[in-house]
Amino acid sequence: MRTFLVLAAPLVLLAIAAPASAQTVDIAVSPLEISTEIGAEHLLAVSITNRGSEPTGPLVAHLVVIDPSGGASADAEDWTGELNRPLTSLGAGESISLDWDIKPIIRGDFIALITVASVDDASLDPASSPAVYFMVTQPTLLVSGATVPVSIAVPLIILAIGWWMLRTERKRVEELVGVYPNPPVSRAIDR
Repeated sequence: MRTFLVLAAPLVLLAIAAPASAQTVDIAVSPLEISTEIGAEHLLAVSITNRGSEPTGPLVAHLVVIDPSGGASADAEDWTGELNRPLTSLGAGESISLDWDIKPIIRGDFIALITVASVDDASLDPASSPAVYFMVTQPTLLVSGATVPVSIAVPLIILAIGWWMLRTERKRVEELVGVYPNPPVSRAIDR
């Protein structure tokens, strides 16, 4: 038992002496799951609350996008125009709300997190939001069942419009010039 106390004492001292962390800051995000298509815009509602008894000092919120499969490059700066958001100091119990616009640019499953860190003290551990899961698919541009009828109908419509335009233009020119393929009977007699 004495050996256990001797070994455990340094661990307890390390835990007591560890720097304060941003664990006093809670981050809530809504929604936590988004099924979407490439290029669709979504709004994340973020609420940051100081649960501590002291003011936080200036903070910065940062968006992180992770591809858990490791197959795609998930650069958060491509997903949003505001990668970092500077925040003022939060008093004890004070909250701030942010809206974060996110537009996925590649297909796949991704995880987005909002992290909050102290601006003044880099030794403080950042706080992280719960994970927001993005299931991103390729947008459906054309229903495959309509491909054959459309590929037949469009050229036929173009041909019909062209034939109609040619015929009306030919009639207009003939009327202006006075050339009739079948002249009226009265004109034939006058000649």
